Amino acid sequence: MSACGVCLSHVVGHSEFYNSETRRARKQHKCCECRRSIAPGDEYTVSSGKYEGEDMEAYVFPEMTTGCLEKLATASAKRYLMERWREWKGLTQ
Repeated sequence: MSACGVCLSHVVGHSEFYNSETRRARKQHKCCECRRSIAPGDEYTVSSGKYEGEDMEAYVFPEMTTGCLEKLATASAKRYLMERWREWKGLTQ
């Protein structure tokens, strides 16, 4: 799994087992959760594990707090997560 740094699956949720590592992209990737592009040179997270099968919106958005945002590494990741959350809440036009 490749994650763009916006996804919280590596931070929130319950897993039976889990492994994660940060890599630098050598070619174009697409985040498996949010579908954002990961450009060559970008850092991204490769994660694997056994989860309950829920996606980010199902288990993060209903309980999301500012503490969740603090777990993200970049300002752009925080901004993008907030945009997705606002859409999910129906707060965008």
